[in-house]
Amino acid sequence: MIDFVTSELGNRDLKVIATTVHGKDEQQETTYKMASEGKELPGDKLVVCHPQPYPYTIYYCHVNKAAKAYVVPLVRKDGVKVSTTVVCHFDTSNWKPIFFQVLKVKPGTKPAICHFVPQDHLLWTPNK
Repeated sequence: MIDFVTSELGNRDLKVIATTVHGKDEQQETTYKMASEGKELPGDKLVVCHPQPYPYTIYYCHVNKAAKAYVVPLVRKDGVKVSTTVVCHFDTSNWKPIFFQVLKVKPGTKPAICHFVPQDHLLWTPNK
């Protein structure tokens, strides 16, 4: 994974980010509010790694070009805080139709298609 990420981003000074839950997550509440404004991460080229079903941990990693990422703090009404990432895609011309179905958007949506990165998925960006 590290070799792929460093070769694709052309940089060894990297930051990896994953969704983090701060507090007990027993209620499985799904309604969140933004606790404050998100923070833009550096770079316009990202690598996202998705866990795959397998007997041990493996990831499918891919590059997102023409994309921006943000760290967004969320809070539930029960006080549980979550730090998550959002990726905004500015060029979806080579997307497969299934991606639009999953995100419930239409091809050609402007200016960007943004979505949360699920828990246990990894987002890699340049550190600066």
